[in-house]
Amino acid sequence: MTVKIYKVDAAKVSAIRQATSADHWARNGYTLRAGKALGFDIEQHFLYVDAPDEFFEAHEAEVLVDGVSLVEGNEFDNVKKAIDSEENSVASGIALFG
Repeated sequence: MTVKIYKVDAAKVSAIRQATSADHWARNGYTLRAGKALGFDIEQHFLYVDAPDEFFEAHEAEVLVDGVSLVEGNEFDNVKKAIDSEENSVASGIALFG
């Protein structure tokens, strides 16, 4: 599995939501979060996808459009850490009710 994170301009969020509503995205799973909700002082959103390389080869072009860029380097590490932390907090909260 490979993790890729895309930075999405605010004006492109609805287009990304439409693209990721396709069945193959829903079956694979993804996370779309506002940068501000993750603690970053930016207007963009982040699309976090953990999928096999074959998935990206077949479907990455659907989301890698004008206004969307691949996140790399330190920014990738920071965003991944923020999303992973958020998901772990949710999982911990659910476990309390289990």
